[in-house]
Amino acid sequence: MLNFQRRTITIEVDGQDVRLKELSEREAQAWHERYHDAKGRVIRKKVVENRAMLAIMSIVDESGNQMYDETHLTEIMEEWPAGVLSRIFNEAARLSGLTDDEDMEKK
Repeated sequence: MLNFQRRTITIEVDGQDVRLKELSEREAQAWHERYHDAKGRVIRKKVVENRAMLAIMSIVDESGNQMYDETHLTEIMEEWPAGVLSRIFNEAARLSGLTDDEDMEKK
C-alpha cells in the first residue's frame, strides 16, 4: 500500500515565518466547491472570502495543527493586508495543486 505524506512549507511573509500544509483531496474539493460555479469558474462576489478561506485551511503551527478556523474569516478579510493574503493564497494554492504554475504567473 502506498503511503503519502502531505507536504508543509515555510514561507516568509512581511518578516514573519508562515507554515503552510498541503490540503487533502477532500479539503481541496470542499474549498473548490464552495467558491466555484458548476463550470469551475471563481464566483466573483466571493473572491476575497475564497483567498482568506484557503489561508485558514492551510496555515498550521509547528506541530501541523490548523491555527485558524472559519470564525477568523471576517478578521482576516478586514484586517490582513491584501499583499499578505495574496502571498499566502498563491503559495497555498501552488502547494495543494489548486492551480497550475502557469496560471499563477499570469496573475
